[in-house]
Amino acid sequence: MATNGSDEAIDLLLRPFCKSGTEKVAIPVPSYAMYKTIADFNGIALIEYTVDLEDGYSVNAILESITPEVKILVICTPNNPTSHLFSAQQLSEILAAFPGIVIIDEAYSKFSLAGSLLVRFGLHDRVVYLRTLSKAYGLAGLRIGAVVAQEDLIKWLLAVKLPYNVNHGAFQEVKRIVQNPEMIKSRVQYVRQWVSEISGSIRGRTFVQKVFASETNFLLIQVNDAARLHNYLYNNDILVRLRPDIPQGIRISIGSPNENERLIKCFQMFENQG
Repeated sequence: MATNGSDEAIDLLLRPFCKSGTEKVAIPVPSYAMYKTIADFNGIALIEYTVDLEDGYSVNAILESITPEVKILVICTPNNPTSHLFSAQQLSEILAAFPGIVIIDEAYSKFSLAGSLLVRFGLHDRVVYLRTLSKAYGLAGLRIGAVVAQEDLIKWLLAVKLPYNVNHGAFQEVKRIVQNPEMIKSRVQYVRQWVSEISGSIRGRTFVQKVFASETNFLLIQVNDAARLHNYLYNNDILVRLRPDIPQGIRISIGSPNENERLIKCFQMFENQG
């Protein structure tokens, strides 16, 4: 089912499967901020489980956090912003112990060498996969997402979806882009190349504490003074994202060659100024 971006898909899933005021959704932390925002919009309480910065997802940690009121579990793989992956084996263990709906957000799966969990695990009557054309396809402005699930789940979502939620012009552009897989492959290779190059250029700099491995189109780093680095880059016309949920964390998206080279140069200048 096509949606107006992944955010609409998240909203559509919460409304029929979680009762406002009594039932809850479990989300990863740190992760995509809109899970919390959309839950708040719908009056649905949250349970947060931790994605460890070093070890990633833990099935035990997830199951220990879940209470009987939790009806939906969200898993983002690769996770934003930590890039951690969720395996088919872990999903099997979750489904054996948790009776609710599991949302698998695969916004960044095109960039991952592991590929899609949908391909590795397949469809299940309580699993919903979310996709977006905003990342690898570069169509963020068109606001096109997709829900992949078994037919009965899709019927529930169609019952609460607004009509005409995806405009015809955007849909025609999507059809044109997805019929050119070589272009998407080229974009993914470009991102992976620059992730490697930028990682290598900033790893080991005196003010950088850690550069996390990436399975996405961005890099997560920890530095000595995130606010100071953020302001320095901002004053040099480079906008990165502070991650207050990660100690001294900054997320850097891959841009054009000129933008990437300017970023590398600014990191060097920032280090030189002490």
